[in-house]
Amino acid sequence: MLYSLAPPPQSSPPIPQLQPPQLSPPLPQLVFDEVEEPDNSSFDNSTDSDIDDSFEMAESSILAPPVFSGRSDQDPENFLRQFERYCQYKEFSDAKKLSFFKLLLTESASDWLDSLVPADSNDFDRLKAAFENRYRPLKILQHLAAKQIFTRGNER
Repeated sequence: MLYSLAPPPQSSPPIPQLQPPQLSPPLPQLVFDEVEEPDNSSFDNSTDSDIDDSFEMAESSILAPPVFSGRSDQDPENFLRQFERYCQYKEFSDAKKLSFFKLLLTESASDWLDSLVPADSNDFDRLKAAFENRYRPLKILQHLAAKQIFTRGNER
């Protein structure tokens, strides 16, 4: 068996000659003036009281009770319990407790607060009682309704 090699095609384009890349001119030498080392103590302007304040802010935001909007999925008894524990921990006066309580009420609970007479909204104990009366848990309301039904039946 004989093998024959076909001659290369005659019409192939010429292979271009590769040129070496053109190099850009060298960069000028950069000269740096001697610079004094910075005094790192000037960057640390925080004092012990600044650190204490930062710690107290972080601690307060972690421990603070959540806002109360009055939605049905929120537990008003748990909100009050957390609120009172936090106020006791922070040793709030009644005036500060009143202000903080008002601040934590949002959405419909804030609307409810705005609807109260000043005598109820400007005294913490009266505001707390009004809150408990307004946001009684459903179980208590059901119990009271059942009690009223049975009490009315016995009065006849």
